[in-house]
Amino acid sequence: MKTMQRWVVAMGMIGWTLAGVSAAMAANVMYLKNGSTIQAKSIQWREGAQEYRVEDFKNTVMPIPLAQVQRLDVDKPADFDRAKGMVDGGQAEAAVPILEKMVDEYRMRLWDNRARELLGKAYFQKRDYKKAGTILEDLFKNALPGQITPELRRFYWETLMLIPERQSSLKKDIEATITSGSRDLAASAILMRAELYRNQGQKEDALVDYLKVAVLFEDVPAIHPEALYKAAEVLDEMRDPRAAEMRKKLKAQYPGSSWAKKDVK
Repeated sequence: MKTMQRWVVAMGMIGWTLAGVSAAMAANVMYLKNGSTIQAKSIQWREGAQEYRVEDFKNTVMPIPLAQVQRLDVDKPADFDRAKGMVDGGQAEAAVPILEKMVDEYRMRLWDNRARELLGKAYFQKRDYKKAGTILEDLFKNALPGQITPELRRFYWETLMLIPERQSSLKKDIEATITSGSRDLAASAILMRAELYRNQGQKEDALVDYLKVAVLFEDVPAIHPEALYKAAEVLDEMRDPRAAEMRKKLKAQYPGSSWAKKDVK
């Protein structure tokens, strides 16, 4: 009986070990544009050559040009979750040095941009909007496909909106996104253009864009309820009875959303 118990324990330990090895192998993965993947022991970036040096589990080191890389999975930095908790908890000052170090150490290896996103939020909390905007622009320059989400682009626009001298570049970026961005990004850009118009006192132009999103982008639920809510707000300001229609639609389609729960008439 004891022999059987020892055997079960041993097999369990082997199972955990194999699971750990499997997890370690899956932690660093390079996905190439030709559809192939490389399970890596380590992935390093060489700035001068604009290439990655990938070491596989046979200890073979391969140079992979950046142009061939679709995306990466890289081991999460030990301090990332701690830094994120600091930013989420409003401790921006404490998070900044940790994140700045992470940006340097993980250059072009996924977590530099994850750190930049948090760093942008940290500087936003500190009300250093210029610094936040610069950091986000660095993120965009170094991003691999799929790293720029509509939410992140929206945060960038909201940051630029708070920098008076960046209004022209903000509008240019919004217009370019409306023209060539994905459907989700285009919808978010139209909504942000409405915000820009509204801030400038151009209510009619703002209303046109809010209504565009409300009518034409019902398939983008991340921002559709916001468009309905804000269209109703502007219609109220213009004493237009169509505001009631927007509110009715908002409450019918998104009864559980934060926008439907706001204090609308």
